Amino acid sequence: MRNLIKNIIIILLVFFVISGIVMVYNTPVQKVNNVTLNELANQINDQKVKDIQVEGEKLNITLTDDTKEISRKEAESSLSESLKNYGVDPEKLRSVSDALGPTRKQSGYVFWHVPGPPYSAQGKRQEKNHFRRCGRSGGSQRRAQGNC
Repeated sequence: MRNLIKNIIIILLVFFVISGIVMVYNTPVQKVNNVTLNELANQINDQKVKDIQVEGEKLNITLTDDTKEISRKEAESSLSESLKNYGVDPEKLRSVSDALGPTRKQSGYVFWHVPGPPYSAQGKRQEKNHFRRCGRSGGSQRRAQGNC
């Protein structure tokens, strides 16, 4: 019994040491700043922005000195429209727009599971109304009239 407890403690200590080593080597080297759209608009006007990559509502921004920043765009409008509303000079926006990275598509778990199953409540409701109008076994008279 004593050896069992000793072995469990040794295994836990080894696990914590390995976890600590992994955490030290996986920490990001460069801290990413979170900026507002207003600050991003000012940086574009000052021509400090090198690249912007859009991932849904998230913006990954690379400045001309290769520092990284992140921001969020407004969900209901495009990025260029939002930046124009914040007063970005169209000529300077065009120079950044050439460097806009591709929009990443959702993939994996989010793509397949978040939207929901392929059928919806609306489809089930329409199917139920169809059966009420036409009946399950046919509704041949209504079908002949084009209602089913």
